[in-house]
Amino acid sequence: MSEENAEDTRSNRSAEYGHLVSMVQYEGNLLWTVLGAFLVAEAVLLGLLGSSMADVSGEGALCRWDPLVFVGGILGLLVCVPWWACYHRNSTYYEFRMAQARRLEDDLSYDILSSGKKLSEGHWVPMDGRCYRMPWMSRTLRTRRSGRALIVLFGVAFAALIVVSGPWW
Repeated sequence: MSEENAEDTRSNRSAEYGHLVSMVQYEGNLLWTVLGAFLVAEAVLLGLLGSSMADVSGEGALCRWDPLVFVGGILGLLVCVPWWACYHRNSTYYEFRMAQARRLEDDLSYDILSSGKKLSEGHWVPMDGRCYRMPWMSRTLRTRRSGRALIVLFGVAFAALIVVSGPWW
């Protein structure tokens, strides 16, 4: 391969890397936008249902038949399903784009995303005379795991509303 062809290939790979980094940013923004949209919708619904459960009768009974809360709880629980699916789809795309970009880093002698991956895995990463390491809690509660836990928490909250407001009381 001639020197000119090698430079063209490197230039093409560098442009591809730039496009992939842009796609990583896009996928990351999309992931957080979708997560935020579902989170706001579910939080508002949960708050409305929780307020409507306030005891206006003075009897103090938490568990009572409340059709509005019961149906709302079912709706909230059902919305957790597409939220889970969208979150996993977007997370997978994000991780896929990161892997694609990291694949090119060896060819280009870049270490941007690869060193970030090492950092996220808990390795010490030297940079400018200083070593960085991700704290234990941040390594343990990664974004994907935390997102799943959030969705499950909302699911449990809606399931609890269904239980305490069902027709069996």
